[in-house]
Amino acid sequence: MDVVAEKLNTLPGGSEYYKKVEQMRRLTEIDNRVKAGGELTAEDLEFYGLAKGLEGLAYMKTAALTSF
Repeated sequence: MDVVAEKLNTLPGGSEYYKKVEQMRRLTEIDNRVKAGGELTAEDLEFYGLAKGLEGLAYMKTAALTSF
Protein backbone atom coordinates (compact mmCIF):
# COMPACT_ATOMS: atom_id res chain seq x y z
CA MET A 1 0.00 0.00 0.00
CA ASP A 2 2.92 2.34 0.64
CA VAL A 3 3.87 2.19 -3.04
CA VAL A 4 0.33 3.14 -4.05
CA ALA A 5 0.20 5.98 -1.53
CA GLU A 6 3.57 7.27 -2.68
CA LYS A 7 2.53 7.22 -6.34
CA LEU A 8 -0.86 8.77 -5.59
CA ASN A 9 0.80 11.71 -3.85
CA THR A 10 2.80 12.44 -7.03
CA LEU A 11 -0.32 12.71 -9.20
CA PRO A 12 -2.26 15.96 -9.59
CA GLY A 13 -4.89 16.01 -6.85
CA GLY A 14 -3.53 12.83 -5.33
CA SER A 15 -3.12 14.23 -1.85
CA GLU A 16 -6.74 15.40 -1.90
CA TYR A 17 -7.83 11.80 -2.42
CA TYR A 18 -6.99 10.87 1.17
CA LYS A 19 -8.97 13.80 2.50
CA LYS A 20 -12.01 12.77 0.45
CA VAL A 21 -11.70 9.15 1.59
CA GLU A 22 -11.73 10.23 5.24
CA GLN A 23 -14.74 12.48 4.66
CA MET A 24 -16.64 9.66 2.96
CA ARG A 25 -15.71 7.31 5.82
CA ARG A 26 -17.09 9.80 8.33
CA LEU A 27 -20.36 10.30 6.43
CA THR A 28 -20.79 6.53 6.05
CA GLU A 29 -20.19 6.01 9.78
CA ILE A 30 -22.79 8.67 10.65
CA ASP A 31 -25.30 7.22 8.19
CA ASN A 32 -24.84 3.65 9.44
CA ARG A 33 -25.17 4.71 13.07
CA VAL A 34 -28.40 6.62 12.44
CA LYS A 35 -29.87 3.81 10.33
CA ALA A 36 -29.18 1.47 13.27
CA GLY A 37 -31.21 3.72 15.57
CA GLY A 38 -28.43 5.91 16.89
CA GLU A 39 -28.66 9.65 17.21
CA LEU A 40 -26.75 12.46 15.56
CA THR A 41 -24.26 14.21 17.78
CA ALA A 42 -23.37 17.88 17.75
CA GLU A 43 -20.11 16.90 16.03
CA ASP A 44 -22.06 15.00 13.37
CA LEU A 45 -24.22 18.04 12.67
CA GLU A 46 -21.19 20.30 12.53
CA PHE A 47 -19.44 17.92 10.14
CA TYR A 48 -22.55 17.66 7.97
CA GLY A 49 -22.79 21.44 7.82
CA LEU A 50 -19.21 21.55 6.57
CA ALA A 51 -19.71 18.51 4.30
CA LYS A 52 -22.39 20.26 2.27
CA GLY A 53 -19.67 22.26 0.57
CA LEU A 54 -16.95 19.62 0.42
CA GLU A 55 -15.67 18.82 -3.02
CA GLY A 56 -16.48 15.26 -3.96
CA LEU A 57 -19.24 14.95 -1.38
CA ALA A 58 -21.75 17.44 -2.72
CA TYR A 59 -23.54 14.66 -4.61
CA MET A 60 -23.90 12.44 -1.57
CA LYS A 61 -27.37 12.42 -0.08
CA THR A 62 -27.87 10.02 2.77
CA ALA A 63 -31.21 9.22 4.37
CA ALA A 64 -29.79 9.84 7.82
CA LEU A 65 -28.52 13.29 7.05
CA THR A 66 -31.28 14.55 4.80
CA SER A 67 -34.11 13.40 7.04
CA PHE A 68 -33.85 16.21 9.58
